[in-house]
Amino acid sequence: MSRHGKGRQSLIIGTGVSAGIGASEGTFPKREAGSSLIADQADLPSSCCAVILAAGSSKRMGIPKALATWPSRALAADRLGWRRDPKATPEHTSQAPSFLEGILRTCHEARIPAVVVTRPDQTDLHRAIDLLENLGLPLHRATNPMARSEMVDSFWFGAQEALRLFPASVSLLVWPVDCPAVSVADLAHLANRAEAMPDSYLVLSWRNEPGHPASIPRSVVEAMPSVGVGTSDRTGPTTDLRRLTRSICGPAVLVEATDRGILMNLNRPQDLNGLAVQAVNMKP
Repeated sequence: MSRHGKGRQSLIIGTGVSAGIGASEGTFPKREAGSSLIADQADLPSSCCAVILAAGSSKRMGIPKALATWPSRALAADRLGWRRDPKATPEHTSQAPSFLEGILRTCHEARIPAVVVTRPDQTDLHRAIDLLENLGLPLHRATNPMARSEMVDSFWFGAQEALRLFPASVSLLVWPVDCPAVSVADLAHLANRAEAMPDSYLVLSWRNEPGHPASIPRSVVEAMPSVGVGTSDRTGPTTDLRRLTRSICGPAVLVEATDRGILMNLNRPQDLNGLAVQAVNMKP
């Protein structure tokens, strides 16, 4: 899901994490860059939930992309705008974070709960998730049992779990695990806009280039079972999450990010080799 229908967007929303959230004001706690951080999952609002897609085969990477690591924790903290580790031990804070840990940490600091979608056979990833749960990150699990899986299937399974756990969610933020460089500020900005525009398909962008994550309205998620998503059907628009979303709610609205990290996709070993250079150079 590296592109979200480029050329079909009808509206661009500017940057500014502290911008008002319209009709949702007073309903959900507002997220702002630099705001005080929460202590545990119980304090997380349920207006948006991230669905982290980690069930891919990772054939090009050679290892589960969720377990690929940043060059250092300091680099990740600087790039993503982290403030502190929840319940982290001194030993843990010296370790380079995996892509999955980094994404969950960013969700934690943006006050957004997350559902991680995996396959049953990803033994190493499940062990890593067990450890991450002990850090107090906003982590829940969903399983995609399908051997021949499309991204739309993983999202469907994760979405059902997300709506079960957070029934008041107005939208779900779909986030492929190989896009780890989204900052706390940009994630919070997308969530604020999703609360203000709950019926719109929103995509973070950098200078009109669509990236990740995307916000899919609850209405789209609730319509998915009626069109066969999550089944073995491999034909038609239901196998493509972007096409399916556009077919239900129209073209995406671009939400301008403050950082080019939303464009960074890391799929191959050579991408990891250049991550430090990329991360530094992608600062605005």
